[in-house]
Amino acid sequence: MTLQCLGGLVSYAMFAGCDPKLNGETTASDQVLPYLIMKLFNNIPVVRGLFISSILAAALSTLSSGINSIAGVIVEDVFMEIFFMCRPGASISQHRLTLFARFFAVLIGVITIGVAFLLSIVSSGVLQISFSIFGAIGGPILTIFTLGIIMPFVNQWGGVVGFLASLATGVTLTIGSLFGTYHQIPEVPLTNANCSTNASTVFTPIMRGTNVTASNDIPFNFFNLSYLYYSPVCLLVGVIVGSLVSCATGELARFSLSVV
Repeated sequence: MTLQCLGGLVSYAMFAGCDPKLNGETTASDQVLPYLIMKLFNNIPVVRGLFISSILAAALSTLSSGINSIAGVIVEDVFMEIFFMCRPGASISQHRLTLFARFFAVLIGVITIGVAFLLSIVSSGVLQISFSIFGAIGGPILTIFTLGIIMPFVNQWGGVVGFLASLATGVTLTIGSLFGTYHQIPEVPLTNANCSTNASTVFTPIMRGTNVTASNDIPFNFFNLSYLYYSPVCLLVGVIVGSLVSCATGELARFSLSVV
């Protein structure tokens, strides 16, 4: 987090008055830091390559470990359970399990690459996408723990339905906010008035501002919710639905009688 803040401060000091996105040198705000490295170390060999390779190495190491873990979980907890359920008493060799694990690893890798290409067409930033997905998945998981620890009257039906309702809420919020055409978050005014040019043509400064609408004039929309609130919303929906389902299945009455 400290490195990100320092990188943002250096980028702001470097491009103050000459925004690279407005100037056409970058197409997204996520490209500012790599563009800064390319520009600062333009005449210094090796440094730019080390910077890019370090980013790729960190991403690939995390991705590979995650893919291997997911493939192992699928083989151990899903595939083997289904296999022994369909064929009781049968056995499977370790070699075949290894082949199945490799197959699932390749399949998950292909899906991951496809999702990466799909997210490249989304106008939202990488940080917003990652926090949105984390909120959509972390909220339902927190719902399960909250129902199990704090609310002893919640039964298995309430936990399952509450988890599914929380997950559906998070997925709906994420997909709707990323692919929906709703009002964008206002940006700070951008300018390229201080950009220097070596061309002989006349350089016309450009300033781009954002029309900020008063908060009272913005109509309420479910998908306009900030991605930082996805986890609390999912938790609230899951707890309410789980409690109602438990009450509907009679668990609250049995719990009250046992307490008395």
